[in-house]
Amino acid sequence: MIIGVFSGLEGSGKTTVAANLGAVLSTFYSLKVVVVDASFIAPTLAEGFGIREPPTSITDVLRSPKLGVEKATYVTSEGVRIVPCEQAEPSKQLLSRMGTVISSLNKAYDCVIVDAAPGVSLPASSVMRLADRALIISTSEKQSIAAAKNVAKLAEKCKTSVLGLVINRREDHAHHELAPAEAGVVSGLRVILVIPEDERVLEASAAGKPVVFRFPASRASRCFHALARHLHDEECVFKPARAKPAGIIDRLRKRPKAA
Repeated sequence: MIIGVFSGLEGSGKTTVAANLGAVLSTFYSLKVVVVDASFIAPTLAEGFGIREPPTSITDVLRSPKLGVEKATYVTSEGVRIVPCEQAEPSKQLLSRMGTVISSLNKAYDCVIVDAAPGVSLPASSVMRLADRALIISTSEKQSIAAAKNVAKLAEKCKTSVLGLVINRREDHAHHELAPAEAGVVSGLRVILVIPEDERVLEASAAGKPVVFRFPASRASRCFHALARHLHDEECVFKPARAKPAGIIDRLRKRPKAA
């Protein structure tokens, strides 16, 4: 299962959502998860896990066909697997192997969470075409919600199913922000979760830890657990399709022969 995490604008906290969702799913659910940074212009996933200047990244893998993605896969101190990214110009040539790399991870893991570049340009659309599901992140600002609508249009164009809209970093009593119901109307998306602005997120990031590990009782942490629970239990994203009941011919074939 490939889940692309998207946003229309920078500053929505998209990478924070991807990192913490991956952390919760890999730690508290029986899932083998890897989080991939595909935000080439401003990659920050590795820093959020305390990994500084990794020697090998997905950028190196895309540049060198002989280099396997396992060389760019790191296991954090909490056991979360990530594939960091090095800042680079996301050219067509660089992105041409993205499908091969992500597909190889999809075969090895139950869930591949890809932190896509913001917007709807080539880097984001490359991930959107590969994703089985799209999770769109936005703040409550009108401009951010409008940009999220453009991401939803990209998903429709790529025929990628959208899980819904996560409103992130919502401030308490912020009258200039859209209410969740209004944001849903403007974006045309189902709002599945509202994550409040939480100073613990920045404190955890500065310490090189996802907030779900650093401050597990924080408001944001509880929301990330709720998001993982929603995807796992309500959306059933990670559950295999139920096998079709055997037909009469199949049952006759399986019947033991008479002695």
